[in-house]
Amino acid sequence: INAEYMGHLLSVYFFFEMSQASYTVGNATYGIYKNIAEYIIPVKKSSSFLEKGVLTPEEFVSAGDLLVGKTPAWTWQSADESKRIPFLPKDKQYLLIKSVVCTKRANALNVESTEEDVEGDWLDTHKDRKVANEEVAEMTDTMAELSVQEAVPTAGGDDCPDMEDFDDANNVLKDAAALPPALAVGSNVVSARMYDLTVTYDKYFQTPRVWLFGYNEDGSPLSKEQVFEDIYADYSNKTVTMEQHPFLGVHHVSIHPCRHAEMMKRMIDRMNEKAMEAWVARHGSEPSPEDGVPTMRPDLYLLVFLKFIQAVIPTIEYDLTSIDL
Repeated sequence: INAEYMGHLLSVYFFFEMSQASYTVGNATYGIYKNIAEYIIPVKKSSSFLEKGVLTPEEFVSAGDLLVGKTPAWTWQSADESKRIPFLPKDKQYLLIKSVVCTKRANALNVESTEEDVEGDWLDTHKDRKVANEEVAEMTDTMAELSVQEAVPTAGGDDCPDMEDFDDANNVLKDAAALPPALAVGSNVVSARMYDLTVTYDKYFQTPRVWLFGYNEDGSPLSKEQVFEDIYADYSNKTVTMEQHPFLGVHHVSIHPCRHAEMMKRMIDRMNEKAMEAWVARHGSEPSPEDGVPTMRPDLYLLVFLKFIQAVIPTIEYDLTSIDL
């Protein structure tokens, strides 16, 4: 029995166990199962990006390089030696964007009239912005021109509270000048929260995984319940879990990657169809294999992926719409 097949057997066993146990016990079982499966399953070497919507570690690094080059607020991070993933570069273990402002609670949004079905179970919950499908489709015209640029350091990046500083419950940021002001809305006051987002590579699912760590204006960490207020309600009990971060050792809310490959596969197919339609409209005939019609590339993965993750966290504004593609 090869390692990949053994992993699938373990998966079947796990989901059977989950049906017999409570959520808490199931979470513990899942953690043990996943650690065993990742130990058994070999590191993915050959690309299945177009066929399955997954990434190899090398493709993940390439996609991260493009993200950092296009949006310097995102940065690569190293990890402690004891937690370092050997198949990723030492200085590119995971991606981080710090202090993303969140001024509205997602669970209070009135999205009934603006909600759009985006690729199956994924919804675009943004008011007054394009449907994510349309934004992604527009990439096809210029995807061949994308290149990695040098990241420009962000000013004051070291002034942001660090997730690792919150081990002590009393260790909070007290400098009022460094805190975002509350925003007045009519007679109400809406507190501006801040989030640090990290993106890791999940070896088992072979996709990126997003982690959230939030804090209040006074620098104190948000509780699980508070973070869930900033997650669109349809997802909070389906694809969002609370787990220990693999590098930072602190519990984070995480968007589970079990559906990421399926969603990305649909988007890859859609983008390639759009590229083909544009070619036929321009040339009046189907292309030959030598014509080199632009197709979705693995290094574009995170730019597309993060647009769809905003359907889950619509008020955490790490906006990618300003990227000049």
